[in-house]
Amino acid sequence: MSDVEYRKLGSIHRVPQGIVQHTTAGDLYVRDSGGSGRAVLLIHGWGADSLITWAEVIPVLRERWRVIAIDLPGHGHSPGAGAFDISRCTDGIAEVLEARDIVGSVVCGYSLGGAVMLQLAHRHRARVGAIVPIATGARLVTFGAGGVRAAGDLLRNSWGKRGQSTVEETRIVHAQHVARSIVRHDAKVLGDALREAAAFDGRLIAQNLHIPSSMLITKLDVVVRPTLQRELAGLLGATRVEVGFGHDYCTKRRFVGTLAAAIDGAERALIGAGGGRVGSVQRF
Repeated sequence: MSDVEYRKLGSIHRVPQGIVQHTTAGDLYVRDSGGSGRAVLLIHGWGADSLITWAEVIPVLRERWRVIAIDLPGHGHSPGAGAFDISRCTDGIAEVLEARDIVGSVVCGYSLGGAVMLQLAHRHRARVGAIVPIATGARLVTFGAGGVRAAGDLLRNSWGKRGQSTVEETRIVHAQHVARSIVRHDAKVLGDALREAAAFDGRLIAQNLHIPSSMLITKLDVVVRPTLQRELAGLLGATRVEVGFGHDYCTKRRFVGTLAAAIDGAERALIGAGGGRVGSVQRF
């Protein structure tokens, strides 16, 4: 599969062009760098896609690992297939991994993608060897959950069908891509996803996973509060890296290096080569 040139702030990032894979959760748009390294699966958050969140990360990670990034249902080039359901979504992602004979992957989940990540590890444990939660929690909202659910209701009923998704271009400009994504996303599915976020409670799942975890906590986050992020880290017994950024941390230059280090730590913990003391905290 050829690469796509993703242009952002004067830099060009080469990422794998995706393909559509049919799953029981609907068609999922999948980018796969190939290679012989351990698979690293990247799951973006609400309202984003595999380029908006990961375009600057993928070229660095693919030098060492096999990188797989997906567009969640109703996001990017993945069409919606009925209501957005986290458990159903994870089953579709597991089929993506199964088709590639992937077990023991390191899964990175950003925000809503973290909830998907937890369910994936819970429902399809053999496919997941370690996890890297980012700006996420075992609960995504507590106070204000009713407002998030109401926003989901409004969104899912306010717009019509999604815009026609075309074949991906080989040269993409970030600003244009973000603008087009607003049209391309399926508003009904995004509304459903907000409702799922408002109701999500993965505390029992996290407590019983017993999985190597390296977590990035965004200390200035006003979307998923740091207290909720630290709650998840405690339930997982995760190594924590706390950064002085908000929920948009994926847009910052430091994100690439910090994420690569977190993946490295999670992988080393997985193979028993000293991935860092469980529960240790670093602050930047």
